[in-house]
Amino acid sequence: MARYAVSWWDVVLYVGLAVFSWYMYRILVKPLLSPLRKIPGTPYVPFFGNMLEARRYEAMTNCIRWMTKLDSKIIRFYFFGGEERVLVADPDIFQHVLITNSKNYDRVGDLSRGPLGKLLPNPLFVLSGEHHHIVRKICNPGFSIRLIHGMVPTFQERAEALIHLWTQGLQTQDNKMFGDVNAQTDLAKLTSDVICKCGFGYDMHTIENPDSPLVQPLQRLNANSPTSFLDLLPFSRWYPTKRNRQVWEDSKLIFQLADKILHQKKQTLGTKDCGQDLLTSLLVARDQEGGAMSDKDLFGEVIGFFFAGFETSDVICKCGFGYDMHTIENPDSPLVQPLQRLNANSPTSFLDLLPFSRWYPTKRNRQVWEDSKLIFQLADKILHQKKQTLGTKDCGQDLLTSLLVARDQEGGAMSDKDLFGEVIGFFFAGFELKYLTCVIKETLRLFPPIVTLFRTAKKDDTLKGYHIPAGTKIGLHNGALHRLNWEDPDSFKPERFMEHIDNESRKFLPFGIGPYMCIGYKFSFMEMKTVLACLIHEFDFKLSPGYSYKRQQSLVLKPFPRARLRVTKISGQASE
Repeated sequence: MARYAVSWWDVVLYVGLAVFSWYMYRILVKPLLSPLRKIPGTPYVPFFGNMLEARRYEAMTNCIRWMTKLDSKIIRFYFFGGEERVLVADPDIFQHVLITNSKNYDRVGDLSRGPLGKLLPNPLFVLSGEHHHIVRKICNPGFSIRLIHGMVPTFQERAEALIHLWTQGLQTQDNKMFGDVNAQTDLAKLTSDVICKCGFGYDMHTIENPDSPLVQPLQRLNANSPTSFLDLLPFSRWYPTKRNRQVWEDSKLIFQLADKILHQKKQTLGTKDCGQDLLTSLLVARDQEGGAMSDKDLFGEVIGFFFAGFETSDVICKCGFGYDMHTIENPDSPLVQPLQRLNANSPTSFLDLLPFSRWYPTKRNRQVWEDSKLIFQLADKILHQKKQTLGTKDCGQDLLTSLLVARDQEGGAMSDKDLFGEVIGFFFAGFELKYLTCVIKETLRLFPPIVTLFRTAKKDDTLKGYHIPAGTKIGLHNGALHRLNWEDPDSFKPERFMEHIDNESRKFLPFGIGPYMCIGYKFSFMEMKTVLACLIHEFDFKLSPGYSYKRQQSLVLKPFPRARLRVTKISGQASE
């Protein structure tokens, strides 16, 4: 019997046929047999899935559009190559995946597939499982409220540097100072300075020095380069394309800077030059067994701080009396409307210049008297309630309690008149800050920085009656969660956060929730409030004439092209 000789070409041919057959099965047959097919979904397009359609629309809009069309807050869609994924916007599913059954869902390492994969070795925001638990426990002290409050002067100082930069570039016309600024680029410099100073005790001064070794590489690495088919091939990030070569060069610069910062911090640790910052906290932190963070983890956190702190720039474009206004049954709060009217900037009339003008029974004065009466009554009620609970477990720790128990050098307490005046003053000062907080929250609701949080099911599960096999990728879509579960969702209404919102913690999750919740959200929120408070005190903002943008998704949601604004100086007119 003749023996058949198998050549290498035959081996290559048979292996190629096997791979081709498997791939054809995966993209043509498997999607039709998947247990996920019972979930409402978009039509399947071989090879491309639904991604060609998705690429035609603005970031964040596809899921909302699909869910609205299918009338379902859990849908199925197809990624490139026919890979099935599930998108959800149901608050109950968010709670299940992120809290109740979070141990069954790992973070998806989508970053490892793109150009940032090599650059982000293992920062906290990409870790999963036990490793994440250990590193986060060590990191927690670095994000304490006490430490963050100590960073506020840095936020303010950098905001003032930005104000100075913008003011220098303004022109004067008709006794007004105005000009166009590259707001997103300049805010990126500010947040870079902040994270370097607060995170590492390292002064970058990129606002004053635009040729910084950090800003340009971070901007390029965070730029939204559209996914190409080359990116879907194995080892695509190692191909010597123009984009990859730029990524390697930028990565090298950032690695060198991170290594320099870590080396300098270790040298100054324990000395008076060390300072109080996030990196110092990580270097001195120990776990329950007394172990310190490894150099690899520390290096990863420095890189992670660079990106997380830098991206805050794209978000920027019940403390007072222990009295919870949300407990008032009347949806028209007795405080908000009067304060809004009293804070309104009514133009000065000739009548206002006459003697005793505030006592004339004009329409505006009658409204002022009525609003003042309401605020006085509420202030008196708060002061009376606080005095009754003083020294009991119901008293709480707040500013008014501190004033009531405070004594001067002779042991004297504040008079009721002074206390009453402080309550009224807190109302007005606190109202302005609270409204700014509402503006930030409403912006985060409409434009969450991270639009989709992907998780992979480690074991089979059930979501809203649908079987979810192990290995399924679940996309928790914040954009859809924030739009499909709110009244009048597409309108910008900061006032909605002035009042109690049913299930706010379930349907407003810009920083996530559960064990993987963003560890730096308090830092980010405090930075945004401080910087914005400084900027809006100095300038009016409008879009620059002729500027238009679309939403694009890179590491976070951002406008493209980069935001450019027309700023007009408020606190000071041009000299004549």
